[in-house]
Amino acid sequence: MILLGILHPVQNAKFFSSNNSLIFVNVSEADEGWFVCTSESKAGKGEGRIYLEVKYPLKVVVSPRNASFTKGAAQKLQCQASGKPTPSLQWRKDLVAIKVNSFT
Repeated sequence: MILLGILHPVQNAKFFSSNNSLIFVNVSEADEGWFVCTSESKAGKGEGRIYLEVKYPLKVVVSPRNASFTKGAAQKLQCQASGKPTPSLQWRKDLVAIKVNSFT
């Protein structure tokens, strides 16, 4: 069996020819994508495909971290979240979900 190599470098993957394994060390977002193993012999050609999806932990940043309000003044509280799968956001006050008006 002849295995055709990867067309672009994957920095944190190692190929082991003894068992035809591709081993990833320290997977990152850059590794996400389709991987194809192709094989060829006198009897023909074949391939197997797999999509590597990389999930990463949720990170939430709220600013400002502490705020003092002056009665009658306006104050902006901002929340940003990232991660995979993509997180949804919801504001709560005293653990109760609140409905807020949207401004565009």
